[in-house]
Amino acid sequence: MPPTWTSRTGWLGKLLLIHGEMDDQVHPDHTLRLADRLIAADKDFELLIVPGAEHTFIDCLAYVRKRCWDFLVRELMGTQPPAYRPTPIAIDPELLGELFA
Repeated sequence: MPPTWTSRTGWLGKLLLIHGEMDDQVHPDHTLRLADRLIAADKDFELLIVPGAEHTFIDCLAYVRKRCWDFLVRELMGTQPPAYRPTPIAIDPELLGELFA
């Protein structure tokens, strides 16, 4: 296997991969192949597969945002996320769909 960014020793930090099960923009195999390469390179990462979610996570945006928030708090601040959560952002699904169409 040729050297890739996953085999470089200078890679610092943590990685969170999130993939929607029903994503029609990025095939799940691409995310799983990346995860496989990360495992082979002995890199630490987290993988979140969101059942039934499409590419934009329209139906579960609050959950995905919460998980991202928790990840950033844990990894950047080095502490457990507080009990409160960011207020969900109200986004009209039609507008969001148009943005990503």
